[in-house]
Amino acid sequence: MVAAGVVPLAHANDGGGSIRIPAACCGLVGLKPTRQRVPTGPAYGDWLNGYACELIVSRSVRDTAAMLDAVQGADVGPPNIITPPARPYREEMGAAPGKLRIGWTATAMNGAPVHPHVVDGLHDTVKLLESLGHQMVETRFDIDWTHYFEQLLTIWTAYVAWAIDGVANAVRRTPALENLERVTWEIYQHGKRLKATDMHDAFANFNTVCRQTGAMFEHVDVLLTPTTAQPPLVLGTLCQNAIGVDAREWSRQVFDWIPFTPLFNTTGQPAVSLPLCWSPDGLPIGMQFAGRLNDEATLIRLAAQLEQAQPWAGKKPPVYFAT
Repeated sequence: MVAAGVVPLAHANDGGGSIRIPAACCGLVGLKPTRQRVPTGPAYGDWLNGYACELIVSRSVRDTAAMLDAVQGADVGPPNIITPPARPYREEMGAAPGKLRIGWTATAMNGAPVHPHVVDGLHDTVKLLESLGHQMVETRFDIDWTHYFEQLLTIWTAYVAWAIDGVANAVRRTPALENLERVTWEIYQHGKRLKATDMHDAFANFNTVCRQTGAMFEHVDVLLTPTTAQPPLVLGTLCQNAIGVDAREWSRQVFDWIPFTPLFNTTGQPAVSLPLCWSPDGLPIGMQFAGRLNDEATLIRLAAQLEQAQPWAGKKPPVYFAT
């Protein structure tokens, strides 16, 4: 709806990339704010064990900044309160970002292949940033994917099982293969088999990953990666009714496509996908910029600079309704 110009912006939430990934696939701006920047109460505290957060997708940095101003800030009785912005995010639009030290990598932490068109887009973005005066530093993730994958699998499947049971109790139905897609049923069963100690193992790895990523950001102001490892997939490539696909295999398939986004749900850092690149056949390819915890301001200043340097407003899909 947003990409087609029907509405200027739309609500979205992100527990592993679900603001940034649709933005990347649709040529939109998608900002995942810092954990708890946008309140999730009173129904949730650390929603999805702190992984999930709320905001929008839009066609412009301006609209994203304005909506963040409208909804950010603690509600009543949150489990924690984060640092408030120094000034409204809308005011960051006219501020120069200064010369930033920006790390970048095309290497996925899980070793998944990155499509040549995506790599080309990343390199073009690096050149653009250099032309704007930023210092670009090639880097790579120093995270043990094997252990991190187990953390993601545990936290996600435990949450899905809990959420399905909540819906089932509300509608007085029993979860079963007859009323769930096949892969969702597998994820539900995996989550139900987990123990409390499995969650504590996940939280221990959660802490390790946060510390390792924090160390990376002691040397860079922003980290640039592709948003997804591949251009937008053909509908049905990831099939929730695939036979013989269990929770582990489904997660592997998903993370092979999106190896860059979940890290910042783990750390809680802000990250934004910008529609800076396009494949030779006209598909949008998003670039992800992650900032330090609580530093949406730097991301908005940088995003506004890039939007001015390489505008995307004129890029419209074949079906577009706005005048």
